[in-house]
Amino acid sequence: MAIRIAVKGSIIEGGNSWIYDFLGISYTASESFVQQLRAAGGDDVIVEINSPGGYVAPAAEIYEAIRTYPGHIECRVVGQAASAASIIACAAENSITPMGTFFMHNCIGSASGNHNDMRQTMHAMESIDENIMEAYRAKTGMSDEEIYALMEENTTLNARQAVKYGFIDRVTDSAADIAQANSAVTGIAASAGGFVDLMAIDADRLAAMREAYENSRVASGEGGETMEKDNMRDEAAETTEEQAEETEAAEETEGAAQAETEEETAEETEAAEETEGEQAESEEDQAGELEAAYQRGVLAERERISGILDIAAKVPDAMVRAALFTEPISAEQLALAAMRAEDAERTGYFAKACADVDASNSGQVAAEVTDNANDASNEVDMLAAMLKERFE
Repeated sequence: MAIRIAVKGSIIEGGNSWIYDFLGISYTASESFVQQLRAAGGDDVIVEINSPGGYVAPAAEIYEAIRTYPGHIECRVVGQAASAASIIACAAENSITPMGTFFMHNCIGSASGNHNDMRQTMHAMESIDENIMEAYRAKTGMSDEEIYALMEENTTLNARQAVKYGFIDRVTDSAADIAQANSAVTGIAASAGGFVDLMAIDADRLAAMREAYENSRVASGEGGETMEKDNMRDEAAETTEEQAEETEAAEETEGAAQAETEEETAEETEAAEETEGEQAESEEDQAGELEAAYQRGVLAERERISGILDIAAKVPDAMVRAALFTEPISAEQLALAAMRAEDAERTGYFAKACADVDASNSGQVAAEVTDNANDASNEVDMLAAMLKERFE
């Protein structure tokens, strides 16, 4: 029985996994994948791929780990192998289920700064594209020109086309594979919108998200604060038991005369314990309320991000990024802002057109043409009158 290792969701570096955990987005961290592959110890492995892609560097690490694995290994596309995931799919013998897709394109990035910074980024992206082409060329045997043309066109291949071009070795036809593909494909749309561009997130907002994530871990018992409270409760319980033992010993030695007094002390101790219990319950209730409030905040943020992503294709990229990260607003507010920006742009075009007409002196030209036409008409009338007077 082959060991199955999944490449699902966005492909990322392990150090960034916390933000995906915080947002509830599926991901594959390169470090975790490599550890799982090493643990296979040379046994047969099937790498199941259903990913919209992600960062090139961790994808390259996974690619190399698969390519150099000492045992038999197969990459099986059970949903989509898109972008960086398509590189991973080409690392070994591979297959694709009938409903699978294979998507390829040039690498995507961004830059800021002066023209030298832009030029350096462009050269770096071209070098990355050449590395990606190398992986495709090693798998297909196609020429650089053929591969470059497919990448330039942002090409999506279905299962049969992927085999035809040589990116995939075969289409699987077993009932189990088809059923697995059907279940995997249902997650494509959700995972495709789950890539987090960390470079586009404002540093302060990223720090705030990290703080909220750490607080959630503390509230759920993963941190030290809750454990400290538990220890305090345990110590209080131990102290109570010791006091009970001392009271019992005193009753045995002091006799019946003191038993009544000790019972009163025991009652007071019990009342104190009840008070401590009520305080503990109150603390637990407060922790529960904080956790519930946090979960509501997380849900609201997810819904806000999802709403913005739904309309992102109709709104300029700069406005989408600002709405998501630097100046957070809702999807409705973003749509209204986009409409206002479009109206302002149209108004600007009209004002510019009017200004161009005024600058051209077209009104003066029209007036001169009219005056000339009137002069010509008067001259014709005078000439007709002279001819009539002469020949009558």
